Amino acid sequence: MIGELRELLKERKKIFEYTDTKGIHKISYDKILYFYSLGKRVHIVTSEKEYEYRGKLKDVADVTEEYFLLIHKSYLINMEHVEHYEYDNVVMKDKTRLSISKANRKKVRERLLQTEKKRL
Repeated sequence: MIGELRELLKERKKIFEYTDTKGIHKISYDKILYFYSLGKRVHIVTSEKEYEYRGKLKDVADVTEEYFLLIHKSYLINMEHVEHYEYDNVVMKDKTRLSISKANRKKVRERLLQTEKKRL
């Protein structure tokens, strides 16, 4: 039981790090709702604030793939913050509706179902 508790605490402390002109910043995975890219900028959306830095969403997806899901070339979502899933979009807990690309729909459906089963 103690081992399970340690694993849970370790999971909760996953941290995303990024660098901008002001230095190195860290945000806990559980605070991040989703990432999106616009031009050469990656935006990090939390329930309190939005951050941005110069980078590629693909690089973020590679680092966070166990916890986040690429639903479109421009959107990377935290599966724990999905309020509900529809065929071609997801609604996040902040009520933002994000579209799922045709190429990713099957993969998104499967991963979200897996995540839901783990929660239950």
